[in-house]
Amino acid sequence: MAVSGNTAVIGAYYKTVGSNTSQGAAYIFTRSGTVWSQQKELTASDGAANDYFGTSVAFDGAAVIGAYGNTLGNLGSAGSAYIYYPYSNDTDLMVNQAVSDATPNPGDAIIYTVTVTNVGPNSASGVAVVDKLPSGLTYTSSLATSSSYDPQGGSWNLTTLAVGASATLVINATVNSGSAGQSITNTASLVGLDINVFDNVASTTLAVNQPQVTLSTTSLTFGSTLVGTASSAQTVTITDSGTGALHVSSFNSSSNFTASAGTCSGSSFTLNPGASCTISVQFAPSTTGTLSGTLSVYDDASDSPQKVNLSGIGEKNIITNGGMETDTAAPIGIPDGWTAVNMKVGSSTDGLTTSFVHGGAKSMRIVGLTGATKTLTQTIMDTGSINLPLSLTLWVKGSAVSTSGLYQAIVKLYIGSTLEKTFTFTLPTGTYGFTQKTFNMTSTVAYTRISVQFLSSKSTGSSMWIDDVSLIHP
Repeated sequence: MAVSGNTAVIGAYYKTVGSNTSQGAAYIFTRSGTVWSQQKELTASDGAANDYFGTSVAFDGAAVIGAYGNTLGNLGSAGSAYIYYPYSNDTDLMVNQAVSDATPNPGDAIIYTVTVTNVGPNSASGVAVVDKLPSGLTYTSSLATSSSYDPQGGSWNLTTLAVGASATLVINATVNSGSAGQSITNTASLVGLDINVFDNVASTTLAVNQPQVTLSTTSLTFGSTLVGTASSAQTVTITDSGTGALHVSSFNSSSNFTASAGTCSGSSFTLNPGASCTISVQFAPSTTGTLSGTLSVYDDASDSPQKVNLSGIGEKNIITNGGMETDTAAPIGIPDGWTAVNMKVGSSTDGLTTSFVHGGAKSMRIVGLTGATKTLTQTIMDTGSINLPLSLTLWVKGSAVSTSGLYQAIVKLYIGSTLEKTFTFTLPTGTYGFTQKTFNMTSTVAYTRISVQFLSSKSTGSSMWIDDVSLIHP
């Protein structure tokens, strides 16, 4: 017995043919799925008794049958070998194959059309074609004009085909989701050989489109942002630089950062080749210090997920009531959380006012008084390490602030009750609208308490307004 693909040749060399004992025979079987069916019985046209035709068999497109007892001329039992083509050896069967889309996307449906034509000059019997779908494709259905198709083994048994006649097989398949970027070749081939072996095989090759992601950046740095607030948004542009449609299933950011769709159409979207959209990212720290995270984009590109490194510094404002909005505790007119010395609260003197403000509804007014030193102080129980950066920011307005005397912002660092370090900053003189002033410093000790103080020893006639005070550190 010999087996090749879906064809088997079985010898029966003791077979009696007519009156010839042990002339022998051979049988051709083809397989459809798991079922083998006899297609033809082969016997030698010059067979005689005791030829033992079928003693040895082989098959590779054509069947070769050995008959070791066959007599050649005067040579008894010289033996012979017989070659059988599956079809008439003077018939040309031509195989063609076409595909509906040679550059599909993963998930696309495609259609293969296989055609077998008997060019002639003789009719052909036992016609069979094999077209087994390669990996990367999933069979869905088929339709044949003659006989039926076995998708498991890929066999299509047509039996007979007259001269000039054609038979067509349509195979419907789906391109597998994981095949992006692959080259997939499907081949249809005639089982056996005929007089023209050059048209017995036909194939088509798919170049499956592959999306490719290009990001506008691989990192975003947000700088310093107060805990409990969100930074301004920065954007990442995502572009499909490949040949296939890009399907983004989701994107997300790690804690302390938020990501939103920006110009992209939602959290899941599709980009055609060459198209792009933006994802917006904000830094929203929940704690202080240098924080890092990642923006991750999940899609059907081969390098998914793509990542963008994120970083920012979370800071806290340790000042209470820096906006000078409330004065619920005595004395009324002095902002809650602050302690005043030498302040005289009244309609035209020191205290909270609504006449001039930078933010909110109120600001703190300090009026100059010749010979008096006035202070407004807030002390905070806060711990900080040595070399910790500190930033005092306030908005200040002046009216006829004289150049004589002092007008200062003072930051003091303590360990316990002991003053360890004092930072003194001069505030502007003259007349001016609300102006932002920022004073940066670095702690020289590992402190346990800190105070912010505004001091005025200006002469009568000077007026100063303070609003939106913050003292920030990581």
